[in-house]
Amino acid sequence: MKAFSSFFRLGLIGSGLVGLVIIFAGCSSCKPGGPPGKPEAYNLHIRLDTALKDSSVEVEVIGVNSYDLERLKTYSINKYWQAGDPMRADLPKISFSFLSGNDLDRVFKATDPKWKQWAKSGVQYLVILADLPGVFQDGMIGSQDPRRQILPICQCYWPSGTKDLVVEIQSSGVRIITPPRPGQTLPPGW
Repeated sequence: MKAFSSFFRLGLIGSGLVGLVIIFAGCSSCKPGGPPGKPEAYNLHIRLDTALKDSSVEVEVIGVNSYDLERLKTYSINKYWQAGDPMRADLPKISFSFLSGNDLDRVFKATDPKWKQWAKSGVQYLVILADLPGVFQDGMIGSQDPRRQILPICQCYWPSGTKDLVVEIQSSGVRIITPPRPGQTLPPGW
């Protein structure tokens, strides 16, 4: 009987531990309004709209943490693209030049070493800036300036299994093509 009692107590403890594992696994799942999850590396596809195929367009993808994000949301896009801009020089970024008649699709692969660098520095967002032909009103905040889009790279923002994020550069601005996880939205002012 004593052996049965010890076995029964171990069974209760074991089932309690299984219950705790299930509870904590549930806490790390992605739910609307929940924690964003950890940052992930994605295959980032930058596509130039065919309307711009005869134009020269510069696109920069900047890996930022929440502190740099606040600075970049209010930074002048016109100033950013001026030669010698110190903010542009200092930020951790990758650049794409779309020249007239050149490729219309570029991929920043998830295996690129830059993703590991960004992960070590706490990058949670990508800010995508495009130097588009035409005249745009400067001084708008966040994605209100169509030349700037903010892309979260935390796993809970995107549907499970997402490996590729697609961004299209259009005459009217930068557009995120990949739909977010149902129930996820960007905060106002992004």
